[in-house]
Amino acid sequence: DTIIDDSGVDSDHGSPTIESNNEKEKKSAELITPIRKIDELCKINEKNENSVVDEDSLLTLNIKYSLPLFTCNIYDNTLAITVHVKNIDANSIKHKFLKNRSGIHIIFSSVGAGFFPMYYALCFKIDDNVFQNETARLEPWDNNLVFTVELMNIENLESYYVGIDEEFMEQKDIPHVINFDKKIESLECHDININGHRKIEVIPERDEIIGNIEPNYNESDDDDDDD
Repeated sequence: DTIIDDSGVDSDHGSPTIESNNEKEKKSAELITPIRKIDELCKINEKNENSVVDEDSLLTLNIKYSLPLFTCNIYDNTLAITVHVKNIDANSIKHKFLKNRSGIHIIFSSVGAGFFPMYYALCFKIDDNVFQNETARLEPWDNNLVFTVELMNIENLESYYVGIDEEFMEQKDIPHVINFDKKIESLECHDININGHRKIEVIPERDEIIGNIEPNYNESDDDDDDD
């Protein structure tokens, strides 16, 4: 039934009631809270990207990982590992240091043929108390991933271990340790004759080695030129 109130406007008791301002504010707050939680979770995930992971294992059980092609060198007590993989997803890079400062475990993915992701894992181990973890740097580039870290106690290093994880690793000979300063000092300015035909003059200068190659002329050569 329709009831006419004193204002002269028809009112229907079956129509929805008008919410108060307090009820509207309460419902709005309930909707905003989950959105804030999601936003906070995204910020946490962004902060953890390409950071040290404390988990026992980086590998996901249902993912097949491949050992990437890489090269490594030691120069002036610094280890440089270059991983030769293109199109690396920078957000997928995660790493953790092995126990006793002995090495590092890195995982990442790249976009392969057909835009399918390819997953890689590199576990690199040398010896206890060798890695200076606080100096480590991971730099993704267009065609590779470069990892550098300063080393200590490397005088007697002869080999390293590499694999997808610590359980399955292969031993390899460590690259020749190059100390550029010592190399410069050992190359005092001197001349080198090769088969009597060429003279090579080696001159150390700051951070460079200058090689001056000259032909070894003799008197008979000069006489022939005069004729």
